[in-house]
Amino acid sequence: MNTPLDKKLKNFSIEQARLIREIVNKTVLDAVTGAGVDEDEENMYCEIDYDIIYGRLSGLEDIGVSLTIEKLSEFLDEHPAVNYSDAHNTGITLYLNDSETLQALGLLPTDGVMDMRL
Repeated sequence: MNTPLDKKLKNFSIEQARLIREIVNKTVLDAVTGAGVDEDEENMYCEIDYDIIYGRLSGLEDIGVSLTIEKLSEFLDEHPAVNYSDAHNTGITLYLNDSETLQALGLLPTDGVMDMRL
């Protein structure tokens, strides 16, 4: 594959890229399903607490890679389910694409059955 996320990960080793991709996918999945999505007039969004994020980043630190929150936000922004992300004082808010996009990605049920294809 040659997705936008893959392009951003090209300078990382295979193991580092795999771990970063896993962190991004888990964080997006949490935003869509686990933590609960809120909606305003324009967006579906979810805040992921820094405690959760730092817990995930510890796997990278174990192999000697330090990833900033800002850099993680850049990677999150490349996920097709994410419109954009915003890091602030309590966590990262993920603003998600529309429900049709999330359904096409298998992140929302289309007929009562959840099909996860991250």
